[in-house]
Amino acid sequence: MKSVLAILMFATTILASPAWADFIDGYRLAKWAQEVKKFRSGTLDSGETYHVDSNSTQVAIFMGFVSGVYDSIDGPRCASENLTGGQIFDVVIKYLEEHPEQHHLSGSGLVAGSVQEAFPCD
Repeated sequence: MKSVLAILMFATTILASPAWADFIDGYRLAKWAQEVKKFRSGTLDSGETYHVDSNSTQVAIFMGFVSGVYDSIDGPRCASENLTGGQIFDVVIKYLEEHPEQHHLSGSGLVAGSVQEAFPCD
């Protein structure tokens, strides 16, 4: 667990640079999202137990990227104050799965769009 936390902190630090946002598109974000789903299930496709490796790094980068974009959204955010990181990740994963035609767009735009669609302001 400490290894995953260390990777998450490292990934968040790297992705804090605004230049990275332009290099993350929906294709890459969707790939990382699939790794998150595998990680949460606790197994790889082969059925082996999931260990910290390059796939875990992708999970940490996804979580750090989504968290960073969510925290930087300007304007109204109409999501509940009790919303958890896991719920935000679920919203983004679902959006990416339902909108593969948008994977060519920027990752930050897709995260913001998925949150706005899931939690519209009245």
